[in-house]
Amino acid sequence: LRLLLLDTSGPEIAFDLGIQLYGVGVGLSKSDGTALVSETYLRLGSVTAFLFLDLETGTGTLVASHGGGGLRLGGFGLPISAALGAGGGSNPVASNLLSSGGSGGASGDGQSVNPVTDVDVWFWDDGAAGSPTLHVLVGGQTGLFWIPIHAGFGPIFIDQLGVGVSSTAVTLAIDGGVSVAGLSAEVDDLSVAIPYASVTDPSTWTIDLKGLAVGYSGPALSIAGGLVKYDGPPIEYNGMLLVKIGTIGAIVIGSYSVVGSGADEYTSFAIFGGVFVPIGIPPLINLTGIALGLGYNRRLIVPEDLNAIPDFMLVKALDRPEELANNPMAALYAFRDQVPPKRGALWLAAGVRGTSFELVNITAIIYVALDNGVEVGILGVARMALPTDDAAIVSIELALKARFSSAEGLFSVQAQLTDNSWLISRDCQLTGGFAFFWWYEKSQFLLTIGGYHPSFKPLPQYPVVPRLGYRWTFLGVVHLKGESYFALTTTAIMTGIRIEATYGPDWLQVWFTAYADILVMRDPFHYEIDVGISVGARLRIRVCFFACATIEISVSVGAELHLAGPPFHGT
Repeated sequence: LRLLLLDTSGPEIAFDLGIQLYGVGVGLSKSDGTALVSETYLRLGSVTAFLFLDLETGTGTLVASHGGGGLRLGGFGLPISAALGAGGGSNPVASNLLSSGGSGGASGDGQSVNPVTDVDVWFWDDGAAGSPTLHVLVGGQTGLFWIPIHAGFGPIFIDQLGVGVSSTAVTLAIDGGVSVAGLSAEVDDLSVAIPYASVTDPSTWTIDLKGLAVGYSGPALSIAGGLVKYDGPPIEYNGMLLVKIGTIGAIVIGSYSVVGSGADEYTSFAIFGGVFVPIGIPPLINLTGIALGLGYNRRLIVPEDLNAIPDFMLVKALDRPEELANNPMAALYAFRDQVPPKRGALWLAAGVRGTSFELVNITAIIYVALDNGVEVGILGVARMALPTDDAAIVSIELALKARFSSAEGLFSVQAQLTDNSWLISRDCQLTGGFAFFWWYEKSQFLLTIGGYHPSFKPLPQYPVVPRLGYRWTFLGVVHLKGESYFALTTTAIMTGIRIEATYGPDWLQVWFTAYADILVMRDPFHYEIDVGISVGARLRIRVCFFACATIEISVSVGAELHLAGPPFHGT
C-alpha cells in the first residue's frame, strides 16, 4: 500500500494511492483434515482461490495492471482403480494395469493406482509481450507428474506414467518395458510433447528419451546394454555393457557427471569392469573372473546390512552378471545410487571370482576408499551346495564383510548366512551370523555368534546379528525352531539356547518350548540365569445349533527358574 509520493523535482509531497496485492486468496478445507469430497470418482482435499493485482492512481484515476489469479486444488485425485469397480471394468487391459498389480498372474507391487496431488493453475499479465501467460503446477513442480502403475500385462510392464502441462503444450511420458523369450527392452522417460496450437500435426510433436536399456539372457548367452542421461543438476550419464558367452565374457558399467557451476564445478566419474575367463590351478583354485574399479570424486556406499551384499553392484556384476541382463535399467539405477558424486572422494576396487576344490564358489571384492579418512575393506559371497548344485540337499551361502576405518578407529569382520542357506529342503532354513568389532582407539571389542542376551542392551555401534539356528516347516502342520548365541564384549559375556516345536492344524495345536539364557556383567559384577520349559495344547471346536459358537480349550504346564546376584537370589 502506497499513500504518498515525493516529487524529486521539488520539496512537495503529493498524494498518490497505490495498492499491490500478492496472492490474496480464500481457502476452503475441513478443520479435521479430511477431504472435502471423497467419492468413488473424485477426491478433493481443499480449494483455494487467489488474486494478483496492482492498482495505480496514475493521473488521478485508478488504473489496474499486472493482474492475475489462480486456483489451487489440494489433495486432488481420481481413484482410477476404484472407478473400475469390483468387476474390473469392461477393458481387461486397463483393469489389469490400473488395479493392484500382481493379480491374475501379472507382475506388480500390489498397490492400486490412486494418485493424489496438488494442482495449481494461474495466469499472470505483467505487461510484457506475450502476456498474459498460463501456468500449471502439478505436485508443486512444473515438470512431469508421475502416476505409479507397477503392473504388467503379458510381456508388457509399466512402471509409471507421467503427465506434464505448460502454457504451450502437454507432455505424456512412460517408464516401462517389454520382455519376450529372454529378450527385454526398457525405456526411461519416453515422452512426447504435443503443442496445443498443432495437436493434429504430428510433425510438430517433440519426442524425447532419457534412457534405453536392452538385454537378453539365455542358457549360453547373456548380452545387455543401456544408457541413461540425468538432466540434473548435476548432469550425469550412466551406461552398461555386458557380453557373456558360456564361461567367457566381459562387463563394464560406469557413470560420468559434471557437478556444480563456475568455480565450484568439478568432474566426477566411476567405472567398474570385469573379464570372465577360466584361469588357475584346478582343483585347488580355479579363477573364473577378475575385475577392477575406480571412482574419482565419487563415494562408495558399502551396505551396512550383510543381506544386501550379494546384490551390491560391485559384487553382483562379478558374481551374477547374467541377472543384470534381465533388468539392465535397474542395474544402472543401483550403480548410480551406490557411487554418488562427492568432491575429493576417491576409491579403488579389485575383485576375483572362482571355485575351490570344485565345492566352494567365492566372489570377493577388495576396495580402498579415500573419503573420510582411509577405509580398506573386503566384501564377498561364498556358496557351497552338496552334492551338486542341481541336486543339492545342503546349501550354504555366506555373506562376508571385513573393514578397517581410520576415521572410526575400527577394525571389523562380519559373516552371515543368507536366505539361500538350507538343509534337506528349502523349508528348513538355516540362520546365523558372526561379528568381531575392535575399536582400537577406545580399547573396546565385541565378539558374537548369534547375537546377544535378551536383557543385554547393546551399544548403538554394535551390529545386529541374527541367531544361529534353523526354522523348519514340513507337512504344513509341524514347525521346528532352534537357535543359540554367544557373545563376549568389553563388559559382559553371555550365551543361550532356545528350542520350539509346534504341531497341529488350526483346530488343534500342541507345543513345546525350552530355553536357557546366561548373562554375566563384569563392571559392576552381576549375573543372570534363566531356564524354562513349557508344554501345552489348545483345542478349538465350532458348534452350531440355532446359532454358531466357537469353544476353545487350552491347557499348558511349565516351569521357569530365574537366578541373579550378587547377592544371590532367584524365583
